Amino acid sequence: MTEEQEGRIAEYVLGTLPAEERAVFERELAADPALRAEVAAWERRLAGLAAQVPPVQPDPRVWAALERAIGPEAPPAAADPAVLTLSAEARLRRSRAWWRSAALAAGALAAGLAAFILLPRGELPARPDSYVAVVNRGGDLPALIVRVDTRAGVVQVRPVRAEVPADRSLELWFVAAGAAPRSLGLIDTGGRKRLAIPEALRGSALEGGTLAVSVEPAGGSPTGAPTGPVVYSGTLIDDPS
Repeated sequence: MTEEQEGRIAEYVLGTLPAEERAVFERELAADPALRAEVAAWERRLAGLAAQVPPVQPDPRVWAALERAIGPEAPPAAADPAVLTLSAEARLRRSRAWWRSAALAAGALAAGLAAFILLPRGELPARPDSYVAVVNRGGDLPALIVRVDTRAGVVQVRPVRAEVPADRSLELWFVAAGAAPRSLGLIDTGGRKRLAIPEALRGSALEGGTLAVSVEPAGGSPTGAPTGPVVYSGTLIDDPS
């Protein structure tokens, strides 16, 4: 499987594929058992992140908007069937549009991962040397998908929606509790990138550590520590793949 194919699968599972690309992907999914297996693997891989999404009590306005989008539960008995069909289709379109906008407003990451919370965690054997993180900004659309293999000494970075300010670089850092940030390297938002893990982190348990992305001068931090603002962050969890 190519890096581009794997990236599409990851974005599909996260819910970040644009609508047209998602429709094409779902047609492929219906006809390809191997692709369905890959999607299931990514769902298992990201299932642990759902536990990090705190429960939120919806605002009453959300329920009111949902009721308006869905419409009445049952149409009047005397209504014309053709009109009913059209009305139902219109309500469905409105409902879909509302959910798309609501997902963006609430943060597509939480919406995309909440679906995995019912997966049986006990059936997901974890590799102690492999980790995954979805790196984002405060619940916004995912900026990066990062996989870390401490045994191989490799960090794989898949850009999703990361943005680089003009004349600046984005630098990826690993931050363990109570420890100074360690640079993992610069991020190329133009495509997937492989970075080498610092020797001191190879073979270490990284679960629960934080990945942070800071804005640095072009070429990276001149001091070996973050000098600019942190714009994205995410928590590493065991990769059950």
